Amino acid sequence: MNTGPKVEPYTFISDGVLDRSSGIGAKVEVAPTPGTEPRQGKQVIVFQLMNDTTPVSIFAIEADPISTAKEFAAFFDVEDAAQLSYTVKVFVLDQLDQELTASVSLAVPTLLK
Repeated sequence: MNTGPKVEPYTFISDGVLDRSSGIGAKVEVAPTPGTEPRQGKQVIVFQLMNDTTPVSIFAIEADPISTAKEFAAFFDVEDAAQLSYTVKVFVLDQLDQELTASVSLAVPTLLK
């Protein structure tokens, strides 16, 4: 019986990048965690635009199982993008339900500032 900490099957390689030049562009690189079982079925990479602690918008990308490091990007058309309180939270999920909530989280969310 394994009593150690749960190992997420995916990791965010870096803290990611936010480009605030003409809106908010977010990029993050996702890779399988060494030693975890490969996932089956589609994964969903979710970018959630936040203004302080308030969710503003969601951008979701459906992807085939991620077997090597892969970059994902999202763009949010925000007029006051330079505002420092905007951040983007990124998740890797097994699937989304009708209300865009996670059924299974496959990686610890990362916050891009």
